[in-house]
Amino acid sequence: QSDRGNTKWTTLFSSQLAAVIASCPPKSKAPCTFSEAGIASFLAAHRHTQAEIYYILCGRGTVTIENVEYEVTPGTTVFIPGDAEHAVRNEGVEELRWLYVFPGKFEDVVYSFRHE
Repeated sequence: QSDRGNTKWTTLFSSQLAAVIASCPPKSKAPCTFSEAGIASFLAAHRHTQAEIYYILCGRGTVTIENVEYEVTPGTTVFIPGDAEHAVRNEGVEELRWLYVFPGKFEDVVYSFRHE
Protein backbone atom coordinates (compact mmCIF):
# COMPACT_ATOMS: atom_id res chain seq x y z
CA GLN A 1 0.00 0.00 0.00
CA SER A 2 1.29 3.47 -0.87
CA ASP A 3 0.16 6.99 0.03
CA ARG A 4 -1.91 6.88 -3.18
CA GLY A 5 -3.82 3.84 -1.89
CA ASN A 6 -4.06 0.21 -2.86
CA THR A 7 -6.49 0.38 -5.77
CA LYS A 8 -5.76 -1.82 -8.77
CA TRP A 9 -7.13 -1.20 -12.26
CA THR A 10 -7.49 -2.82 -15.67
CA THR A 11 -7.92 -0.67 -18.78
CA LEU A 12 -10.68 -2.03 -21.02
CA PHE A 13 -10.01 0.42 -23.87
CA SER A 14 -8.40 3.79 -24.35
CA SER A 15 -8.88 5.90 -27.47
CA GLN A 16 -11.41 8.74 -27.80
CA LEU A 17 -12.96 7.41 -24.60
CA ALA A 18 -11.28 5.45 -21.82
CA ALA A 19 -13.01 2.74 -19.78
CA VAL A 20 -11.35 1.15 -16.77
CA ILE A 21 -12.31 -1.36 -14.06
CA ALA A 22 -10.89 -0.43 -10.65
CA SER A 23 -10.98 -2.34 -7.37
CA CYS A 24 -10.15 -1.80 -3.71
CA PRO A 25 -9.71 -4.91 -1.59
CA PRO A 26 -11.81 -5.43 1.55
CA LYS A 27 -10.92 -3.69 4.81
CA SER A 28 -10.74 -7.02 6.64
CA LYS A 29 -8.45 -9.87 5.77
CA ALA A 30 -10.32 -12.50 3.76
CA PRO A 31 -9.31 -15.37 1.45
CA CYS A 32 -7.80 -14.26 -1.86
CA THR A 33 -7.27 -10.64 -0.86
CA PHE A 34 -4.09 -8.71 -0.23
CA SER A 35 -5.26 -6.27 2.47
CA GLU A 36 -4.21 -6.57 6.08
CA ALA A 37 -6.83 -6.84 8.83
CA GLY A 38 -8.08 -3.41 9.85
CA ILE A 39 -6.12 -1.46 7.23
CA ALA A 40 -8.23 0.87 5.14
CA SER A 41 -8.50 0.19 1.44
CA PHE A 42 -8.63 3.38 -0.62
CA LEU A 43 -7.76 5.56 -3.59
CA ALA A 44 -6.26 8.78 -2.17
CA ALA A 45 -7.67 12.25 -2.83
CA HIS A 46 -6.62 13.43 -6.27
CA ARG A 47 -7.76 15.50 -9.23
CA HIS A 48 -7.31 15.67 -13.01
CA THR A 49 -8.72 17.87 -15.76
CA GLN A 50 -11.00 15.20 -17.23
CA ALA A 51 -14.54 14.75 -15.91
CA GLU A 52 -15.23 11.17 -14.89
CA ILE A 53 -18.15 8.81 -14.30
CA TYR A 54 -18.04 5.96 -11.77
CA TYR A 55 -20.46 3.03 -11.91
CA ILE A 56 -20.28 0.75 -8.86
CA LEU A 57 -20.22 -2.94 -9.80
CA CYS A 58 -19.89 -4.58 -6.37
CA GLY A 59 -19.09 -3.80 -2.77
CA ARG A 60 -19.87 -0.88 -0.50
CA GLY A 61 -17.87 2.28 -0.08
CA THR A 62 -17.60 6.05 0.04
CA VAL A 63 -16.74 8.37 -2.82
CA THR A 64 -15.69 11.82 -1.65
CA ILE A 65 -15.98 14.72 -4.10
CA GLU A 66 -14.78 18.15 -2.97
CA ASN A 67 -15.06 17.08 0.71
CA VAL A 68 -18.65 15.77 0.34
CA GLU A 69 -19.06 12.04 1.03
CA TYR A 70 -21.41 9.83 -0.98
CA GLU A 71 -22.22 6.27 0.05
CA VAL A 72 -22.00 3.91 -2.92
CA THR A 73 -23.35 0.40 -3.47
CA PRO A 74 -23.84 -1.74 -6.60
CA GLY A 75 -25.71 0.20 -9.28
CA THR A 76 -24.72 3.66 -7.99
CA THR A 77 -23.53 6.11 -10.66
CA VAL A 78 -21.39 9.10 -9.65
CA PHE A 79 -20.40 12.05 -11.85
CA ILE A 80 -17.10 13.75 -10.97
CA PRO A 81 -16.57 17.15 -12.63
CA GLY A 82 -13.20 17.96 -14.19
CA ASP A 83 -10.63 19.28 -11.67
CA ALA A 84 -12.80 18.18 -8.71
CA GLU A 85 -10.81 16.56 -5.91
CA HIS A 86 -12.12 13.05 -5.30
CA ALA A 87 -11.24 9.87 -3.41
CA VAL A 88 -12.63 6.36 -2.84
CA ARG A 89 -12.70 4.28 0.32
CA ASN A 90 -13.88 0.67 0.69
CA GLU A 91 -16.22 0.45 3.69
CA GLY A 92 -17.12 -3.21 3.39
CA VAL A 93 -15.82 -6.71 3.91
CA GLU A 94 -15.86 -7.49 0.18
CA GLU A 95 -13.99 -6.01 -2.76
CA LEU A 96 -15.26 -2.63 -3.98
CA ARG A 97 -15.20 -2.67 -7.78
CA TRP A 98 -16.26 0.07 -10.18
CA LEU A 99 -16.20 0.96 -13.86
CA TYR A 100 -14.98 4.44 -14.64
CA VAL A 101 -14.97 6.31 -17.92
CA PHE A 102 -13.68 9.66 -19.12
CA PRO A 103 -13.00 11.35 -22.45
CA GLY A 104 -9.68 10.71 -24.15
CA LYS A 105 -6.90 8.22 -23.54
CA PHE A 106 -6.08 6.89 -20.07
CA GLU A 107 -2.41 7.60 -20.77
CA ASP A 108 -3.20 11.33 -21.13
CA VAL A 109 -4.65 11.70 -17.63
CA VAL A 110 -2.33 13.59 -15.27
CA TYR A 111 -3.16 12.72 -11.66
CA SER A 112 -2.44 15.31 -8.99
CA PHE A 113 -2.58 13.83 -5.48
CA ARG A 114 -3.27 16.13 -2.51
CA HIS A 115 -0.29 14.92 -0.46
CA GLU A 116 2.30 15.22 -3.25
